[in-house]
Amino acid sequence: MTIPFIQEGLPLPVGAPLMALLSQALHQQDINLAEHQHIVFNFLNLNYHPLKGGYHPVEIQIARQEAGWQIETIRDLCYAGYHKMCGLEPELAFDFANLRFEHIYLGELEREEASDLYRLWERNFCAYHAIGAYQLTLQLDASYVSTH
Repeated sequence: MTIPFIQEGLPLPVGAPLMALLSQALHQQDINLAEHQHIVFNFLNLNYHPLKGGYHPVEIQIARQEAGWQIETIRDLCYAGYHKMCGLEPELAFDFANLRFEHIYLGELEREEASDLYRLWERNFCAYHAIGAYQLTLQLDASYVSTH
């Protein structure tokens, strides 16, 4: 099954590999798109650690629109804070729905800057996924479905 993504008018250059990756994840879980309005993909690496680093958790939210499914947000999370007081915060936040793009240290980004950074992020994320760096949990209309 392929998710019918809305591709026209996207503020950032979402590539076919990411769309295929998301479609494949739903297909593997036998998710019926007709039954849902919102889906959140949570990609986690259980070895990610505040001191040792690793592959950042990633959250991708999509929502049903009249013409298909739209990517609403992509968040790449990292540990921020001091030692035992640190927690997961968005290092990169691509908010497609509100046209806001932010980096934890650079602040809000202009669309051109965000576009360049997004291309790099997407290429890396898809490569990390291809080597099995993540476990996936899905949130369907506010309920979680674990895939592992």
